[in-house]
Amino acid sequence: MNLKIMAVGFYGEGNLGDELILSGLLELLPKNSEVFVTAGHSFVADKRHNLSAKPVKRRGFIAALSFFKKAFACDLAVFSGGILQDASLEGVTFYALRMFIAKLAGCKVVLLGAGLGPLKSPLGKLFSRIALKFVDKAWLRDSYSLELYKNLGGESGKAFRGTDLSWGLFLCDSIEPKKDGLLLINLRPFKDFNIPSDLLPKNLNGQKILPVACRMEDKVFLEKLYEQEAVLVKSLTDFEKLLRKAEKVCAMRYHMALLAARSSLSCKFAPYDSKVSELCRETGIPDFSLKNSKFASARKGFSEENCFIFNRMKQELREYIKENFK
Repeated sequence: MNLKIMAVGFYGEGNLGDELILSGLLELLPKNSEVFVTAGHSFVADKRHNLSAKPVKRRGFIAALSFFKKAFACDLAVFSGGILQDASLEGVTFYALRMFIAKLAGCKVVLLGAGLGPLKSPLGKLFSRIALKFVDKAWLRDSYSLELYKNLGGESGKAFRGTDLSWGLFLCDSIEPKKDGLLLINLRPFKDFNIPSDLLPKNLNGQKILPVACRMEDKVFLEKLYEQEAVLVKSLTDFEKLLRKAEKVCAMRYHMALLAARSSLSCKFAPYDSKVSELCRETGIPDFSLKNSKFASARKGFSEENCFIFNRMKQELREYIKENFK
């Protein structure tokens, strides 16, 4: 059967993490599928991983109508990456509305490598609780998300531990730290987040640094803070090139932190919400809030465990598709 699949996320917005997720997703889906992608202005319709990926407008009220129309032509709606999080209103309403529409249109609704939360507002929790009733199957990317899913009333028999979809992409993990190399610093603008004092320009004590951005707003923020050019990372290849010049990494964005953890370099993370805090816990990599913490590599077995989970998730998805679409 040639499946028609709606991939739902903030794709085509110039964000490294979301583009890695989309590439990982296309690695997982059946090769004869036709894929529609909710996308912003920077998405380029192309043929990736032998799959046809076509954009569906993401922004605005008209976008919801366009999604509604396309959803009726689809068999499966796949929600991936960070979803149902109320750092912004759209972080909840965009996903909740499209879960409802997809279910109404007759799609099977699947969360694949999805991260839930943080959810702080009562309204965000209410919308999320309602939205999760439309989910047919869920693979959540960390223990925090799995627990939140259950706390919001999601059916435990439908939810399983998954991992981030970027694990489907190869990253060279044998690059040795460069002696006296650069400290890669990845920070993002975020309300109520205080930059760790160790990373303030006045406290770097002449250390060679390279500001690294995952999206344009990070680049602007970093260049203003450090008064030097920041590198905008757009792909795994870009990141690997930087690793060859680096000794250590400090990361704030989730996917920059995850890529750093997958490398052999020593790291510290600057958690601004639950997903990065959870990554600190899973990797054993310290965060800057811990007094006298030192840079460290991810614990032994971290990469192997997540590669195993990714492959298991891939097999379980295939079995789910085989059972439900004949």
